[in-house]
Amino acid sequence: MYFSDWLDECVRFFQLFQLLFKNTLLSFLSAWCFNFSPVFYYYTLNPIPDNLALCGAIWSWVYFYKFKQNRVWRYVFISAAFLCLSVLAKLPFILIGGVYFLYLVSGLVRRENDLRFTFKFSIIFIALLLPAVAWYFWVIPTWGGNGIVKGILENKIDWVETKRILEYHAMSCFRNYF
Repeated sequence: MYFSDWLDECVRFFQLFQLLFKNTLLSFLSAWCFNFSPVFYYYTLNPIPDNLALCGAIWSWVYFYKFKQNRVWRYVFISAAFLCLSVLAKLPFILIGGVYFLYLVSGLVRRENDLRFTFKFSIIFIALLLPAVAWYFWVIPTWGGNGIVKGILENKIDWVETKRILEYHAMSCFRNYF
């Protein structure tokens, strides 16, 4: 990972926690602890698409929380654009959208947001995620011979072997609990 990527991710993480908790010391310590996260360590050792996706996800959250505080709609556009960038870099980052979905649902349940607000917010995210959706609808059918596309439904091993693999990983990862 390049130093500038590492620094950018740490600064954005600090900003994210500053927006959430409004406590500089807590935000600094959170960004510092983030450096020791196994996931962050994993991304520092992997290729640039992983770093780009992580940066995009953090930036998306930063602008989302700025929107929550200020209700300035340009922050929603920026947040959705960064989410799109993140998803274009790595498909699993579409799960970041769960934060926004949960925000909309909880806002409706608690009656903090009306249907018009929810519709406007959703349309912005859907419109800005369309390029990523179109891209993956176009390229996923060409991913032949890849177990990721079909997942466990195309499993070629029997249940006895599956049980042996799961037991091995359970014992190697959680030895202290057995």
